[in-house]
Amino acid sequence: ASSLCRLKDPDPLAGVSAWARKRSGKSVRWLDAAVFAAKGRFELCVDEHIEYIEKACGRESVDDIDFANVTEIDSTILEFCTDQVLDCYVKLSNWDEAQDWIERAETMTNFACRHDLDYMKALCRFETGDVPGCREILESAVLSGSPTLSHGRSASHTIEEKADLE
Repeated sequence: ASSLCRLKDPDPLAGVSAWARKRSGKSVRWLDAAVFAAKGRFELCVDEHIEYIEKACGRESVDDIDFANVTEIDSTILEFCTDQVLDCYVKLSNWDEAQDWIERAETMTNFACRHDLDYMKALCRFETGDVPGCREILESAVLSGSPTLSHGRSASHTIEEKADLE
């Protein structure tokens, strides 16, 4: 499902969802939400994933869910949904919500987010005008070997370039 979302190909996802619904007799809401992401309808994708997680966990709000101890949803599906929500927030440039989801994701023991969380935190700080905080996160990430940020350029240099654009 992740690959089809990245390819922006909703038709196969819709087909898999229809097949799963027919086989199980139940709606596969997390897969239906992925169809929205593949279509570029990120707000709908976020809403569907959040509603799916809330209903599956029997909660009124995702704020009431301890993501580290969710047992009602398969961990792979929970990771997929969480990654999808974060990816949608990134594509929408909604950094406040992205930061909230980063904090939730970090509590999950086996969360394998395809986004570099340090990079995401830095973007959130930068968007709010906290350039020193952004720089601190990036420099720390480079020193710790962050996969996105340790490719040779200094974090300070990158921040200065971005700040010059403002």
